[in-house]
Amino acid sequence: MKKNIMDCIQKPLIGWKVISINLTLENTITGGEIYNYQVVRSLVDNGAQLKTLNFPIPRGASLMRWCCFALPWVWLIDLLSLFTKSIVITDSCFAPLMFIQFILLRIFSPVKLVVLNHHSNASSRKYLLMKLGFWISERLLLRCGHIIFLNSKRTYDEMNMKRICWKVYHVPPAISIKPRYVDRRKRKRDYIKLLFVGYLFKRKGLHILIESLSYCKDFDWELQIVGDESFSPVYSEHCRQKVENLGLNSRISFLGFLESEQLEEEYIDADLFILPSEQEGYGVVYVEASSFALPIITTEVGLIGDILIPGDSVYTVPFDDVNALAEAIRKLAKDKALRIRLGENAYNRIDYAYGIEEMYQRASAILLKALLKYKKRLV
Repeated sequence: MKKNIMDCIQKPLIGWKVISINLTLENTITGGEIYNYQVVRSLVDNGAQLKTLNFPIPRGASLMRWCCFALPWVWLIDLLSLFTKSIVITDSCFAPLMFIQFILLRIFSPVKLVVLNHHSNASSRKYLLMKLGFWISERLLLRCGHIIFLNSKRTYDEMNMKRICWKVYHVPPAISIKPRYVDRRKRKRDYIKLLFVGYLFKRKGLHILIESLSYCKDFDWELQIVGDESFSPVYSEHCRQKVENLGLNSRISFLGFLESEQLEEEYIDADLFILPSEQEGYGVVYVEASSFALPIITTEVGLIGDILIPGDSVYTVPFDDVNALAEAIRKLAKDKALRIRLGENAYNRIDYAYGIEEMYQRASAILLKALLKYKKRLV
């Protein structure tokens, strides 16, 4: 009896059920997956029982097919959650699959809905109808949520979250990182070493970087590309073909996925980090690069403008502007003092005390405080 009482004190969510929708809880690789895992782990560690539901997503399907494909699962979620103290948690990127279910759950069941929102998925859609569909479904999903987690202030502003939902909590992602300052002042070599780190799919903008470098033949450089090519093999092959067509094979190397120690060596040896991304929820890779005092060229996404300030600790260019990126690379390649200043300022702006455990504790405290308010209604 005493043990049961202690368990209830130490694990206040005993008796609750967490239904995780399409969240990767094993083999977490990307920053977003690690973020989602930590939030779900905070619920389970406080006593909640985990049930994972993975909806198969039809590749290349239209928005209407996405919605219809998920409809048969509505009743399954209802049956699992209707008569229990339950939490349904999902990522907002599945809004076209989930917004109908969340509307029904919000109206007809006592289940508490948690949404993890990394960035808007509507802005990166190519076609107007798809963009509109994602925009509507995202906002409906978020309006239904009892608790919304955002990973950056930029996402809050871009999605105008103040008007969508007031129960929004800003919990930045984290990686276990330490300051690893690299003094590049005395480095002497007759070329500049560039570094790209990111999963190889179109949103990261590698094709833009490759094309920009074709205009930078008036000085010596090398580019090391680090990133898993399995996410989008077609895009990866497109980038390799682009390198060959532009005659840049001797200057550009594809290194694939690297383990931590190997990646650290690339950060140390690089002179300039470049990621011309279309969209980033937060961008933990910027934190990694900054911890080595490595100067960065990127677009205004994720933590840029919040943690790293354009012109002070990072050099920014518009997305998909090949000429602007080429000019930025040329400028920093020829101005060592500017590279040193940007890298050192970025190094000094990182909060090295905020790690994965600190993020976990923050998420856990927010969830417990919010969810236990509903306890009397659900008992």
